[in-house]
Amino acid sequence: MLIVGIVVAALLLAAGIWWALRRRGSGKKQSPTTIRDDAAAWTIDRVLRTLATACAQQERAMPGIGAVIVDADTVWLRLIGPDEQPTTGWTAAQQGRTWSAPLRSLQNAPVDDALPAPCPRLVSVGDSSSGRFLLNLEAADGLIALDGDARLARALAEDWIEELATSPWSQGITLLRIGFTEQPVAGSDGVKNAAGLDEAAEQLEEAEGGVLVLGRAPSAREAERLGALAQDPDGRWTVLVLGHPKSASWRMAVDAAGLLETGLLREPIRVRTRARRLEPA
Repeated sequence: MLIVGIVVAALLLAAGIWWALRRRGSGKKQSPTTIRDDAAAWTIDRVLRTLATACAQQERAMPGIGAVIVDADTVWLRLIGPDEQPTTGWTAAQQGRTWSAPLRSLQNAPVDDALPAPCPRLVSVGDSSSGRFLLNLEAADGLIALDGDARLARALAEDWIEELATSPWSQGITLLRIGFTEQPVAGSDGVKNAAGLDEAAEQLEEAEGGVLVLGRAPSAREAERLGALAQDPDGRWTVLVLGHPKSASWRMAVDAAGLLETGLLREPIRVRTRARRLEPA
């Protein structure tokens, strides 16, 4: 275990150096209040890129990833559909619905930076009993609803917007906020704002795609329009709304204690948001 700890520590140290250089080269500054630390973000980004590289080398498609779970030693992928033939370095379990790999084995795995990021719409949620939990919003096949405690739901959505604007795996994607204050997102000028769907129509049409976040419960007409946008066969837009529209295909709810039911795990996830971190003990 001592050797494993040393290897993991070396990986995280290298991660911090590599990511710092990458951020310096991009000219962006990272917010000190983010829920994500740079070394951990780099580790997750590298893990997914090694997987994408291995899949490309073996001339096979990437598995559909619904969630990523990481602890000090291991990374787990919760797949959208079963796949019992994992790439080299990975092990399948639960009839192919979960892949896992030890972090130390991925330290020297090849990475082809020319490949696109495999999960550009991945967001940090919080802590599960197995480790840090991240959701791939792109896995939704329709409207995503985030409900429950209004304050924490909004804080979580705001943190996801900031993470998508600054994380290594989502650089370059379009982010559109509707119903939020136009407070700038630290480290990025790429977040677009609109007062409503009508105002956002041109941006939705012209952008190649991205993530749209509606900061309030949609009307029936808005829910219909957003649902059609989210179900586009090309998968251009991921749509997240605060509230509980009947048309949502993926529903999540966070309670006042900070526990999020994702619908992917039997256990709730304890969310980590700036709102909760700033609360007095």
